[in-house]
This record gives sequence, C-alpha cells and structure tokens, in this order.
Amino acid sequence: YDMCKKNYSTLKERNVTHELGNSIGASSLGMFGTTKESVQYRVQIPTIKIVNHEFKNVITTTGNDDNSRIGSDILKYGDMTLDFRNKKFYFNPFEKQSDLDEKLFGFTPTIAENKLIVGMVWNEDLKEHMSYGDEILKVNDTDLAYLDLCHLLTMPSLFKNESTINITFKNENDEVNTMTLHRE
Repeated sequence: YDMCKKNYSTLKERNVTHELGNSIGASSLGMFGTTKESVQYRVQIPTIKIVNHEFKNVITTTGNDDNSRIGSDILKYGDMTLDFRNKKFYFNPFEKQSDLDEKLFGFTPTIAENKLIVGMVWNEDLKEHMSYGDEILKVNDTDLAYLDLCHLLTMPSLFKNESTINITFKNENDEVNTMTLHRE
C-alpha cells in the first residue's frame, strides 16, 4: 500500500497512523526515471480492512501521487478480480487476517543514473552517516559498482531476506564508508 500525502494528513489528524520516520529523498522508479526529491513519511497503520480480510500492522511510505495505491503484493493474501465494465473490485482472501509487522532497515534504496543509491534515510542516527544519493557499492559479498541497470533491476533483492547487512557506499565527497546495519 502506498499512501498519498493527502490521506496521510487526514489519518494523522485522526491519530490513525504512527509515524516511524521521515526523510528527504526519492524512493520510487518509474518509466520516466526516479521520482523527484521530496519529504516522505514511513508510517504504520494498525489495521486496513479489505472486504473480509484484515491487514494488521501495515508499514508503508507516503508518495507524491494524488491517490493512494494498492500494489500487486495483495495477491499473496488472496485472489483479486477487477471488473472494469461495472467498475467493481473483488477480493477473496486466503485467510481472515494477516499480520504484516516487520523489522526494517533504517534506509530505502532506489536506482538513479543506472546505479543503486540511498533513496531515503529513515533512522535519525543513520542520517549522520548516509544521505540521499550516496552510491551503494557493495552489499554483503555482492559488488554492485560495475553492474548495469538491467542486472540491478532483475537480480534478487539483496535486502529482502537479510536481517543484517554489511553495506559499502560512497558519498558526494567520494568518501567510501562501510557499515553493518540490522533490521529494527
């Protein structure tokens, strides 16, 4: 679920969401390249109910779009039917409820100028060490410095199944740093 800032503002006023962090940067990549740098929020929503299914502890980030969006990951939790002719949406969940609570790294990577970069830094302590645009050179034993864009987009995620990563990155002053990060 990607939440538009308008919806976030409304839910924040009603104390429905819990802000986990904010960052200035960009985190999504589309047909026309990386989105523009802006302030974004990482938030947790206690419950989202879709048809007869409750998604608990939904962690999402805001986006610059005018509308919130449900992504294709919903298909992990049930079958979906879009009836365009009648403008209807059907969702047949596999179970009654899913707890999506997860531990996350303190940053979000993205791709810009054919390189894997730091897109958003959510953790306040981590902001002292890395910034939006820092080039990610290596994650654990995978050297990324010379991979082309096609490989970066099609290779398995270096972050998804890891609870700890060793990351090497280069900042705007060409200083190279290595850190060990844990999901929190």
